[in-house]
Amino acid sequence: MQLIIDKKIIGLRLIKIFLVICFFSGILSYLSYLFNNEYIKIWKEIYIIILCLYIFNYSLKVINNNMFFFIVILSFFFFLEFIYSLLLNIPINIIIYQLKNDLLLYLFTSCLYVFFIEITHDEIKSFSEKIIKIMIYLGAVNAIAMILEFVFFEQFLNLIGLDMGNWGTSMGVKIITAGEALRPIGLQGGFVQAATLVLMTFIILNENKIYNIKNKIIKYSLEIIFLVAILLSTYATVIIGLIVYLAIKFINKILKINTFMFFSIIIFVFFLYTTHGLGIYEFVNTIYPDKAYSSILIRVLQHWQILDEVNQDGISFLLGVGLGTNGMFGLDKELYGITPIATDSTYIYLFSNYGIIGVLFFIFILIYFIINFYKSDILGMKYCLFYVLIIDFFFNNTLTNFPINFILLLLINLDLKMKRIT
Repeated sequence: MQLIIDKKIIGLRLIKIFLVICFFSGILSYLSYLFNNEYIKIWKEIYIIILCLYIFNYSLKVINNNMFFFIVILSFFFFLEFIYSLLLNIPINIIIYQLKNDLLLYLFTSCLYVFFIEITHDEIKSFSEKIIKIMIYLGAVNAIAMILEFVFFEQFLNLIGLDMGNWGTSMGVKIITAGEALRPIGLQGGFVQAATLVLMTFIILNENKIYNIKNKIIKYSLEIIFLVAILLSTYATVIIGLIVYLAIKFINKILKINTFMFFSIIIFVFFLYTTHGLGIYEFVNTIYPDKAYSSILIRVLQHWQILDEVNQDGISFLLGVGLGTNGMFGLDKELYGITPIATDSTYIYLFSNYGIIGVLFFIFILIYFIINFYKSDILGMKYCLFYVLIIDFFFNNTLTNFPINFILLLLINLDLKMKRIT
């Protein structure tokens, strides 16, 4: 009995350590470049495999029939996609690299679900409170780093050995400027991860029901820090997400009705139209031509290109155009004779790799979670998933956005467990 308890404690500590490291992922990426160390570069893959092996070593016996059925069906789908991609003559290296990214998320989710089954009410409540504290206070550290980078951008660039301009990821982190200002990355690998993490933390600070900061000065100070960091990020998607979140909360309070579902449907349809036609682009282009080009037109053109590929025959519409065929990250696919198209949104990433089946599965599973958290949301996941599905889905790729993707999976599993025991 004591051995089981010790194993549970070790498992919980391993998860906490992983979360803490996630908040400093940009530093690890930079160190991997600085020391030219491949092991640092793949730290998350190594850590997650060790974590899963440790947990599955003693938790497999708790898998119930429903979970087993879900694992079998999803595993079969991945296997089907693997065989389908081989038949399309896609190089095996590209297929495996693509599967590595997606199967790691699948493995991590299954691992957490199985592990949390054995955790008691008091253990999961105490653990969840600690996770929320880590999120809020390390989120604040990340936000402060963003503010300092924005204000002292020249000193920050000198610190990491860069000059003014636009840069890719050769330094281990992605530094981009907007005009004469830096798009701050905080302690993450890029401004997208940093800004999204701050928005999530802001929502969790205000929505979670297990850790309430009683000192109003501290809470308001944290909120101001988060809001300033989000605005300084100049990241349009996150700023829109913040505005929509605050608008829903304000309207609900004034009208004393819940407008969450109404806004969810309206905004989803609006962004679907925005990224599949030129109507909204042409309107925004008359006011903010730069934003209209970078935030709307590029997405529309990417979507059109990949949808043309997907719609060439019935099987590609169902299963996609093959694993790893599109997407600019990771391997240099031109070395394999493939000219990929960027998959910068979750929607087009899923459509390209897994077809309409993958798109619908993702949408339905997120709707399932949102409905679960609609009336009883303990950790604040309802609005975080609202952002992922309604705001971010057509514009950015949450599935490849580390560490946001893994942090979300951890919080969803915790919230579901908390919901089951309350």
